[in-house]
Amino acid sequence: MRTRAEKIILTVFVLLLSSYNTVKPQQAKGMPMPSIKGDFVMVPELSDEFEGSLFDTTKWFRRNPTWLGRQPAFFSEKNVTVAGGSLNLTMKKEEPDDALRKRGYNTYSSAAVKSRNTVLYGYFEIRARAMNSHGSSAFWFYDQAPALWTEIDVFEICGKGERENQYNMNLHVFRTPLKNEHWSLHSEWSAPFRFADDFHIFGLEWTPYVIRWYLDGDTIRTSENTHWHQPLTLNFDSETMPDWFGLPADNDLPSTFSIDYVRTWKYRSSEWLGEGPWQNRMRGNR
Repeated sequence: MRTRAEKIILTVFVLLLSSYNTVKPQQAKGMPMPSIKGDFVMVPELSDEFEGSLFDTTKWFRRNPTWLGRQPAFFSEKNVTVAGGSLNLTMKKEEPDDALRKRGYNTYSSAAVKSRNTVLYGYFEIRARAMNSHGSSAFWFYDQAPALWTEIDVFEICGKGERENQYNMNLHVFRTPLKNEHWSLHSEWSAPFRFADDFHIFGLEWTPYVIRWYLDGDTIRTSENTHWHQPLTLNFDSETMPDWFGLPADNDLPSTFSIDYVRTWKYRSSEWLGEGPWQNRMRGNR
């Protein structure tokens, strides 16, 4: 258990980090409320209802600026669309240009969306449906700084095959100021349905003390937050994962990972101290 002095020191650290390179929460009437209790304010810069047909380039990159994709599939901006009230990330059977082929890409194109802003702590919720094919539909956070590189995987799910109902969650540390060594904390949960059959609500609660995963309002994993105190970008992507999920069959392509909405909330700074819903959940009370 942390002493009160330790809590105050951590609170100061949290507030300092929150003011650096992160977006600020704003309160507005009529904004949707999260599925969990707490004194929240929404972060519009990291929220999107994906209505209409325009992709909001003020919030998102249409392709990961620093990553070409997981081989053999390459990320293609053409595979990212907003239509039917959803953000759609499509995987296709498609050959790359010669430059990408020389770097090991072939046969498939996929898609990635990355936030322009970073965020530190909060509650994040999306309503989404996985691709109906082999391959990964993913929602995750990361940032790769020279001295610090961490990642939180909300989910990596496969829509078809032996793992079509397996919910994969992970925490990664790739590099810290003290050690340049990768390690991770993986967890999986079996759902009573296929993730490609319908939309489901996926949530992540990220605090200085604990990280908690939700599916359709139920808690499915809780981990102590030992290392994930770095502002991170928010990411969606579709990827080929030959060694884990297998490559998609030709007759299953194109297949699309659809996100109905993404909503981001941050706790009011007053909740970092004292008693309240946030502290109660840290003790396991909901």
